[in-house]
Amino acid sequence: RAQVVVLLISPDFLNSPFITEKEIPKLLTKTNEKNCRILCLFIQHSVVDEISYDVEEEKIKLTKFQGLNSYKKPLDALKKSERDKLLANCAKEIVQQTRSMD
Repeated sequence: RAQVVVLLISPDFLNSPFITEKEIPKLLTKTNEKNCRILCLFIQHSVVDEISYDVEEEKIKLTKFQGLNSYKKPLDALKKSERDKLLANCAKEIVQQTRSMD
């Protein structure tokens, strides 16, 4: 039922069978139906840009969706003050996206 979903992307997230086999395909299908927006928050360096998911005969990468930060510069690569600023901006973006879906 979510209208906005924030994915916290890390190697553990990408290696989770539950996430990759159950949750991601459902979310991507819902996004294709225009019922949901996906926002990605990149927590740690990963191979997210090399992974694609098969949804409705289409290969989709998570990097296609709006990133709250760059997968090339995840949270763990930032200084504390940069992380704090980024997280505050993320909160604002999530609120804005949620309001625009109403």
